[in-house]
Amino acid sequence: MATTLKIWVCLGTAALMTLWLATAWMAADAAEDAGAVDVVVPAGQSGAGTPIAAGGSATTFSLLPPAGASCSGTSIDGYFQHTFIVPVGTEPGAVTFGRFGPDVGLALLQGSAPASGINVATDPPGLITNLGPFNLGAWTAADLPEGEYLVGMACVIGPAGPDHVDRFWSGDLTIRHDDADPAGFVWSRATPPSSTTSTSTTSSSSTTSSSSTTS
Repeated sequence: MATTLKIWVCLGTAALMTLWLATAWMAADAAEDAGAVDVVVPAGQSGAGTPIAAGGSATTFSLLPPAGASCSGTSIDGYFQHTFIVPVGTEPGAVTFGRFGPDVGLALLQGSAPASGINVATDPPGLITNLGPFNLGAWTAADLPEGEYLVGMACVIGPAGPDHVDRFWSGDLTIRHDDADPAGFVWSRATPPSSTTSTSTTSSSSTTSSSSTTS
């Protein structure tokens, strides 16, 4: 009788563990669309925080998410921030992010380096602090065909792989080819600035560590 009871207890514990693991896996698969970003004048420039309606390949800009935008954890917990510009119709939560950017579309740039694997703040925990300045200057018209895009940032946990996006923020961007631009393209925004985004700006001195993630 005692042996039978022990077997049933073990089976019950195993079943509960299986259910817990399945629930955790399902939760990890569901990337959260956490809201919109505005494309704004970077901190330290005249008119900082003002929305930018259009620009060229050399235009620098920052991304302004809703106030308090944050990842579910810090870089100590394995969370890193990535940027992206992907064709409309792409689900950012399903994109795989690696050391040099997404497997679909491109990363935004800081200087000439992809803005990927950015450390996530520990104080306050998870807060998105690196909002730019970004640019598209190293890309060409061949890299960015004319069309509608989503531009934004994502919180990613763990090594590169499917279903590792925690949450993301995005906004629209239209690319049009223009021979007068040094890289052969210009961009514009169709969506007016969101009334729910933060009006504060963040210093552009936040640290980017593109070697912090593993692919």
